[in-house]
Amino acid sequence: MGELFEWLIIIGLLFLGAYTMYAIKNEKNDYLKTAVTFEFHGLRFMVPRWWTKTLDEKNLVSFERKDTRYDWIAKFTSFIDESQTPLEKLFKEKIKELGLIFDQDSSVIYNPTDFKKNKYVGEGKLEIVRIEGTATENEIERVYFDGVLIRNINSKECLFCSSRSGVLNGGIEGPFFEEAVINFEMISPEII
Repeated sequence: MGELFEWLIIIGLLFLGAYTMYAIKNEKNDYLKTAVTFEFHGLRFMVPRWWTKTLDEKNLVSFERKDTRYDWIAKFTSFIDESQTPLEKLFKEKIKELGLIFDQDSSVIYNPTDFKKNKYVGEGKLEIVRIEGTATENEIERVYFDGVLIRNINSKECLFCSSRSGVLNGGIEGPFFEEAVINFEMISPEII
């Protein structure tokens, strides 16, 4: 009787594991079908329906997954940069403020020239720079970080979008964050 019970537990765990893999595999298709519109400073993003808005202020919005215990948060922060600082330098300053030191072998840096195919960059309305990869935060914690800085060339308003998670969780929400912050629409040319 004891062996039968043990086998039933093993089979149950295998089915649970298979279902989990199936659900994760289909999240991307589910995301594309059920995405929710999120507008922030003149840009429209499509975010997964399972992201919960945990902070909603004029210049700062954050999302977390409340249906899981993932160590993950996405933030959208708006600010004005009157200094005429080159976008790459401004981005490095934001990363430094967060206390992040990226691993050179597992991080990807996207320069403004990498976004030439973006409609709004091509029209001369926006500049974009991005970094993603593993990093050490405040010389202590290992994190997976994806950061995007978008600047409206006319208004000088900037939007800093970031996704921060534990290293193991970075691959879970990372693709959805990337999809949201790269495939946005500009709904107001004057501000972002």
